[in-house]
Amino acid sequence: MKSYRERELNESGLVGAVKQLFGSEKNISDKHYLLITDYIDCLSQLQAVKIDCFAMVRKLSKVLDKVEEVEEMGLPSQTIGGTIILNSKLNETLKRETLFFELTKLLQTYKCKGVEQCGFYNGRTGLFFTDGINNIFMKALLATERHLDLKQSLLKQGLLKESCCLTDGVKNKEQLKERVVYLYSLVTRIPITEMINLAFKQNGREILKKRFELIPWNDGMFETMMLNLEKIYTIENLGESAYRYKMEAVLPSRCQMRNDGPIFKGNFQEQVELINKIQTDYLDMFFACDYDYIIKNYQEVSSLMGKSVIKEYLAKDKTIKEPELTKQLVLKQNN
Repeated sequence: MKSYRERELNESGLVGAVKQLFGSEKNISDKHYLLITDYIDCLSQLQAVKIDCFAMVRKLSKVLDKVEEVEEMGLPSQTIGGTIILNSKLNETLKRETLFFELTKLLQTYKCKGVEQCGFYNGRTGLFFTDGINNIFMKALLATERHLDLKQSLLKQGLLKESCCLTDGVKNKEQLKERVVYLYSLVTRIPITEMINLAFKQNGREILKKRFELIPWNDGMFETMMLNLEKIYTIENLGESAYRYKMEAVLPSRCQMRNDGPIFKGNFQEQVELINKIQTDYLDMFFACDYDYIIKNYQEVSSLMGKSVIKEYLAKDKTIKEPELTKQLVLKQNN
């Protein structure tokens, strides 16, 4: 963290106030208290996302007991109960961002009937979606110190940069998650700031589901979509493990989701097919919207999916017959 930021937080009295709220029984160093205070301060400045900052601080003081750094660690970080463990080999910038991410997950985690749930994860599916919305939230949070709004931050960090297609994201797994979640926001008309807020609510997933299934032909399809996204997430993780050779094989292999979740057959080819299905489903929803909404949001959707993908979709879809809409979309594709 830059020295001016340290001085700013210390001189404001925020660090002392956070320490007092947490109490003396916590096993948290001054260095980590400084980072926790930095997180809280960034959270309070994120005005576009209507999060009850005071409620978040109170919860954090109850659920966080310890922050430690460990050298022999294969992961950047891990949270076990009320303890956040950081990889000590991370540089200071990455350590700050990683702690921010773990604090966010800790704030979102709760137990329902003995099952640990987090964000949009219900103990079975939703990890893909939770990671995606939290990545976007982190971009927004870290942008507060640069006085950027959310959209400016996403543009600056490449999320809304022109893409060839969603399957390009296989090369960048975090960007794939972000693009899918941002597209979900556009096709369901739930502002991305509202989706970030919902990730902190225990009924957030249910609200997402209701809004998704308001679209007539989506009735009963939300859980199927989340299951397909979790398959993508599982294949991605297996591809980064000792089982990569199985994911590269022509024939699909047995895959199991986290926490003894559902078993399915999958490989990298299956992952691409699942992503293509999500892409088509989202385009179906988008082009079912009213004329004005399509024209207003076409540029962002085409940036996330790729103009060539949309052009191919429109050529196949015989249901889009509105002449003026077709004319406007052709003009936008040529720009």
